[in-house]
Amino acid sequence: MAIIKLLAETGILAILLTLAGWAFVFKNSRALALQGEINTIASTIEKTLQEVADENYKFWKDVEADDADHLAKSRLFSSYIEHRCNMVERKIGLFCGKCKDSVNPAVERLKTHDKCIELIAKIRDRSTMDSEKPSEVKEKYLRINSINNLTLKLSNEMNLMITTRSQPMSQWEWPHNY
Repeated sequence: MAIIKLLAETGILAILLTLAGWAFVFKNSRALALQGEINTIASTIEKTLQEVADENYKFWKDVEADDADHLAKSRLFSSYIEHRCNMVERKIGLFCGKCKDSVNPAVERLKTHDKCIELIAKIRDRSTMDSEKPSEVKEKYLRINSINNLTLKLSNEMNLMITTRSQPMSQWEWPHNY
């Protein structure tokens, strides 16, 4: 008790409390900034996925002929989808890299990166497969629904990562996730 009284009288206790407060504020502001970055990246990915789904709907809903005009449109469509999917792949790597800085050990077990890359590959394949030859595609609306379902699955994987990353310790499922 005498030590605390001495530290208080000399002003050292106030300095130590101030430094501890600064460290606490710094750590929390870094954590909030990181969570903001993660949310922004996830939002950007979801927006790009919606663009891919919309473009697929536009392309596949009215496709009919196998003429030269359609071939040009299908090449533009394939190029657009390839570009958007490549952007999503890059952002998924960034997203998963930022999410790994988590206290929750379940984040490592989710394997979000691998699942998301696999889903974006399926989206790319289903979007562009046989786009040059629409007569070979029997169920165009089934294809649209399949792509919409895959984009929703990818979005759900990212949301699971975000919610798992920010879970309080009281909600961690021991030993199931660890």
